[in-house]
Amino acid sequence: MKRGTGHILALLASFIFAFMSCSDESCIIRRETGEAVQVTFRIAAGGKSALTRAITEDEVPGSGYENYIDVNKDSLHIMFFSNGEKDEESKFVEVFTPESVIPVDDSEYPQLWELRGPIVDPPVKGFKIVVLANCSVNDLQLEPGVTTIRDLCINAGKSFPLSIDGSGKKVTQLPQKVNIPMYGVKTIGSLDLKPNLNNDLGVIDLLRSVAKIVVRAEDAVTSIAELESVTLARFNRRIACAPLDMYDDTKNLNWDSDVHLYGDLIGNNGNVSNDTGSEAENLSFIPSEDKKEWTAYVPEYRNVDCQTNEEGKKKIERVDATFIVVKFKDVDNAYKLYFHDYKCVEGQEEPFNIVRNHI
Repeated sequence: MKRGTGHILALLASFIFAFMSCSDESCIIRRETGEAVQVTFRIAAGGKSALTRAITEDEVPGSGYENYIDVNKDSLHIMFFSNGEKDEESKFVEVFTPESVIPVDDSEYPQLWELRGPIVDPPVKGFKIVVLANCSVNDLQLEPGVTTIRDLCINAGKSFPLSIDGSGKKVTQLPQKVNIPMYGVKTIGSLDLKPNLNNDLGVIDLLRSVAKIVVRAEDAVTSIAELESVTLARFNRRIACAPLDMYDDTKNLNWDSDVHLYGDLIGNNGNVSNDTGSEAENLSFIPSEDKKEWTAYVPEYRNVDCQTNEEGKKKIERVDATFIVVKFKDVDNAYKLYFHDYKCVEGQEEPFNIVRNHI
């Protein structure tokens, strides 16, 4: 009984001291008991985590290597942030170093991992767990009580080494050579974490940093002509490990706000291809052995959209509209496929965006 009373008095004293020393809501209030709390959580990509997809529809969940999570210490970064009501109030607390990391699914490329380890004096108001996977960054510039999740995402983007050159080889040759970077965040409320128990924090769903685009030729087409090349015009040249403006829970996505473009890199002519169809500048797709299926991995981008002119009389195409250029062998014409729903009424096509995690 005396031991329990001592804990209560220690907690009360730490709360009083914290509130006396903090004058604004951005202050990180920690328990400061010195006790380590054991926590367990899982990180997941692919599989049945359908809600992590940017577009809710029936689609192939992706091959194993496209969902693979590299848990080596240089590729997996797990950080705790305070749970502020606004992003500028969520500050970096500490790096989480798991004592054990084990795969949960028995596959060649595990997509679900369980991590276990201690937290010492977690924030009183709860916290956010942020995960960067398959992301070998040099310096995330983390400063306790100062760095925000937005700062982290920007720093991760600056440090990430992959970008697309004119030929696009670095990204289109991604399968089994370069793991796809992923980002996840989960908000943990004010939990009563027990020092003498293993505390389960649930699952953190990860978002991929690129979208997979596949162009398939039907048998009726390939019986007449063979696909010679498939390229993408007007694409974002820069890949970022983490998106902006997604700081609460990567599982709760809405169609209207899923496109989280990487800051001012979008629309910057130095990082976005504005080509109109020249094969030399476009992003090249990888063909299958029979050349019936062509694949590319593309950074996030906002695509075709219908706008009206100043008089409001005529619909015009956005200047940054993304499209695919398809060429057939021994055929002079090149065909453009814009990113919109061709099933809609002509002139009222529903625009599609290239969105991260959409495989």
